[in-house]
Formats: sequence, structure tokens, C-alpha cells
Amino acid sequence: MTTLTKIAELKQSYDALFSSGESNIVNICNIGRDLTNQGFKEEADKCFDLAVKCMLLLLNSSKINTALKIEALIYSSFVKTKEDEQHYYQCFQCWTREFQGKARSMSLPPLKPGVSSRVCFVLLSGMLLGHTRVMLSVIDEWRKNNHTEVEIFVAVLHEVHPNFVENLSSRGISLIHYGEPTLNDPMSLMEAIQALRADLQKFDIHTVVWVSIPVYSSYALALPLAPRQIFWSLKFHPVTIPEVQHHICGGHASEKTRIYHGHLWKVVPFPLTVSLTENKPENIKKIRSQFPKDAVLLGILAREEKYNSNDYLVAVGTILAKNPQCHFIFTGRKILPKMIETFTAYSVWERCHFVGWVDTNLYAQVLDIFLESFPFGCAVTGFQAMGHGTPLVSFQATDTVFGYQLRGSLGPDFNQVVIDEQTGESLSIFTAANLDHYINLVQRLIDDPVFRLEIGKREQQYYSSESAAANDYAIRLLNLIQSD
Repeated sequence: MTTLTKIAELKQSYDALFSSGESNIVNICNIGRDLTNQGFKEEADKCFDLAVKCMLLLLNSSKINTALKIEALIYSSFVKTKEDEQHYYQCFQCWTREFQGKARSMSLPPLKPGVSSRVCFVLLSGMLLGHTRVMLSVIDEWRKNNHTEVEIFVAVLHEVHPNFVENLSSRGISLIHYGEPTLNDPMSLMEAIQALRADLQKFDIHTVVWVSIPVYSSYALALPLAPRQIFWSLKFHPVTIPEVQHHICGGHASEKTRIYHGHLWKVVPFPLTVSLTENKPENIKKIRSQFPKDAVLLGILAREEKYNSNDYLVAVGTILAKNPQCHFIFTGRKILPKMIETFTAYSVWERCHFVGWVDTNLYAQVLDIFLESFPFGCAVTGFQAMGHGTPLVSFQATDTVFGYQLRGSLGPDFNQVVIDEQTGESLSIFTAANLDHYINLVQRLIDDPVFRLEIGKREQQYYSSESAAANDYAIRLLNLIQSD
């Protein structure tokens, strides 16, 4: 089936959806997601509006369980398709107040105080991803620092992978899990959330830490789940909930607070040096042998949502077009149609290599240059590259490695910090001030292997300093979790 045929069928499905008054939200979300991927923003926005309208009708009709599951569907179909702070915020503002209000209207038993040293991290899925690796690293640092009095629990609302369970078991961490919910699950998601609330009381757990992903948080934390509640974002900041004592974000060690969308967030730097291990030289050589000997390997190790950015793809296409010796390696679940279209237009698609899900620690050392995505960057994998001495080119944006790690140290208000090209080149993380500068910095690294080595060593030193500070960051988080 050709691309034009697919687009024609997609448009036909869209027209049928709105001419028939279709109220099947799964169809609405699926069609809207496909429209988004094909670049039909106006039509996709209409599908989003219709899906939100249907979700809120369900919520207002007290069909809370279905509304919660539709929130997750809308999140995956519309919100995650654009990894951008403002986009996330605008989407969640369409329903967060309504879910909070519904939660507060529930007639639930009042909460009794638990044991102050008992903390439960709440996750949507039990998988070894960036945010869960950071969570486990923090727990490890607490124990290294002899904070053994802190009793750790982890609750998971969706699926749990065996390797994640093994990681919890090896640390002696208790898992609270109710099974993976589906639209027809006999135990509803709402019941699972309320069961979690009851179990937290049964186990005398005083504090919950909701980890990063905002889906369900508006409802669950407004119930509330526990006497003390923390929202710890390792990504964007689309919700704030009055029942939460501290909303925590990342930043530079010198920062205490940040303001997102008019709300105060407490800063704790992310301990991102969590996934670096030594690679066998023969494994690196095996991958590199698949390319010409004189090839310069550029790449990104990230989910496809991160590099689903016009400016980023144009930058990479421009760089590849200028440098026929360069190849581009990228990861993810699938190949984006937008990527094929952009790189084909630059006549470079044949030098682009999709490797799916791989050992990012290995590929971070295989690459010659790590091209961080923007406006949403690569935290853990970017640090893997720096840890191995692979030069990373970051970008002046709020949610890149530069934005998370350095921006807040360059002025009293991180939102107002603007760096020039000279400053970006002098930072411990090699940072572009704008799109043209990004292309130029990558070009300099391609042209000059000695300069490439110099930047790699500079960023490796930064990695080492952050690794040394990981314990301080973990204790700072613990102190904030336990503070009023």
C-alpha cells in the first residue's frame, strides 16, 4: 500500500468518524494519532477535542474507571506525540481540574497518619526505563548513606516486567501490584487506585512519591492516597495538585525552586549517572564493522517521540547532506513517517539506520557524536554518551541536558536565561545557542577528530563530577520528601 493510499484511507476514516457521530473513543484516538503522525494537525486537534469531551462526559456521569483509562489512551495518542512542555501543559489543563474535583467528591474513609519512615513510590508501569533507573539509583544511594530506617515500597498500576521485579527483589523492596488494567478488566482501575489507598493505610505507609508520568495523578492524588504526597517529575510539569505537599523537579545544584506555569516546584538535581558499564571492545568493533572504515557515526538513543521535531530532523538532514561520510543511527519502537519524508527530501535516507531497542550503554560508545534531540532531550542516554567520552551536542532549551543541568546556574530565573554561541561552546556540556549553531558545532566535531576528543574528555569530566554528587542529590531528595 502506498503512502498516498494510506493517507486517502485515513482521511476517509476521519470523514466517516465525524459524519456518523461516532462515539467510540478508541477509534477517535486511533484515527487522531494516525492523523498526527501524518501531519494533519487541524483534523487531529478535532479528534483530540472530541475524545476529551467524551472522557469528561463519562467522568461527569461517574463512570470514573472508563474515564481514567481513556485518559491513558488520550495521553498515548495525542499528548506523547509531541514531547514539549507547553504541549503537555495545555493538554492536561483540559481535564486535570475535573478529575481532581471528582476525586474530592468521593466518600472515602479519612486517612490516619502512617509510619513516617515508610515511603511508597507509585509507578504506572514496572519497567527498567530512565525514570525507574533513577528511582532505583536514589534508593541505592540512601542505603549507601546508611539510611536503612527508610522502608521502601513500590506500587505499580499497570504491567510489571520480570527484570524489574528482580531488581526490586534483589534490594528487598516490597511490590504492590494489582495486575494490568484493560477496558474490560474485572478489577477496574478506579478500584485498583482505591485498593492502593487502603493498602497504604494497612501497611502504615505515610508518604507516597508519584514518579513522573502524570496520567491518573490528578484523580489519585486528589483523593488523596496518603497523608503525605510528593509529585516527582523527571520530565514535564503539566499538573499541580493542592493535596501534594511538594512538587519536585530537576535543575542545577545551586537552584532551590523553579516556577512552571505559575506554580512553585522544588528543585532536586537528577542523579543521571545510573546506567554506565564497561563495554567489551569486540562488541563495539562488531557494530562499527558494519559501516565503512572512514564513516563518522552520528546518532541518537531515544524514543521516537523525542526526535519527532521538525527542527531536529532538519538539522540532522542538513548535516548528513553536507557529509557523505556520515551515517546516522537511531533507536525507538518504530520509524516515524516524518523522519523518512525529511531524510528522503535531503537524499540521505540510505545512510540512516534504525536499530530498534538496543543496549544504549553499548551504542553510546559506538557513536562518534551523540546528537541530542530538541526541544526535548536525552537524559540517561545522553549521560551514557558523556560517561564514555562520546561528545554530545546539546541545545539551548528547557528540557535538554543543558536545560536540566546547567541553565538554572546561569541566572536567577532559569526561564529567562539566554546564552550566546560563545557561552554555549565554553560550558561543561557542549551546547548550541540556536539551530544554525547546532549544525555548525556538529560540523566542527565531524571535521576535527582532535577537537572531538577534547569535547568528549570535557564532558566525561562533567559526568564524573555528577557521579560524585549523586549521593548528595539522593539525600537532598530524601530530606525534601520528609520535610513539611
